[in-house]
Amino acid sequence: MVVNPNTAQALYVTVNYVPPGEVPKRIERAHSPLGFDDINDIEVPTWRLPSRSINTPNGQGDYDSSSHELSDGERLQLEAIVHMSKEWIFVKPSNDSGYFSSVYVANQFIPAVDDVIRIAQTTKNPAWQHGQINGNLIGSLFRSLKYFFGKGVGGCLLMDNGDTACWQINPMVRGAARLIEGTAKNVHGDLLPESDTIKNGGNIDIDIDKSDWPREVRYLFGGGQFRCGTVNGKLDRCEWILPR
Repeated sequence: MVVNPNTAQALYVTVNYVPPGEVPKRIERAHSPLGFDDINDIEVPTWRLPSRSINTPNGQGDYDSSSHELSDGERLQLEAIVHMSKEWIFVKPSNDSGYFSSVYVANQFIPAVDDVIRIAQTTKNPAWQHGQINGNLIGSLFRSLKYFFGKGVGGCLLMDNGDTACWQINPMVRGAARLIEGTAKNVHGDLLPESDTIKNGGNIDIDIDKSDWPREVRYLFGGGQFRCGTVNGKLDRCEWILPR
């Protein structure tokens, strides 16, 4: 699969190496039991006129290629996967469990943090789980998009006491959320102690506006503002005041 991450457009492309002396011909796509094709370390240039040959360790050979578009279901699933990888979410979780009273407490319950981010991303992008694209390929897509965007799938959480922090999740493995370096802050914007962090490759950050503190505080994220009132040192009546 060849994907344009900026537009979420894609094609399935098959490139078949033709050994010296053989005539190029189109063949049906085939997959090994592990989902990988053995190409004997043949390097195919990124772009080359079909009429030109290539040099290999075994002599001069050629290649034949074919492509086809994704089905409607595959296209919708791909668009959801790309959007998840590009756009993080900002959530104030329900704290009935007590897991989200502060960043310190949340870090003791990483599976719960992972679930909140996973559920929020899936609610926003339900098609990513539609099962139209091969599971092994989905994992490869997430890894490639992570490399392209400089960040994986993730989100930022707002705690009851005003703390904020951002975690990256692995969509293919539950409970594997990792704290993003430099994102754990208290309500005043001061950095909180961190452990088991990963590099902030996507410049993820939350700006905190305390101009009306202690009456209210605003969290600026992704072009929107999440405004919260405060009661006895805890956040209350939170709402988005600009479009997400």
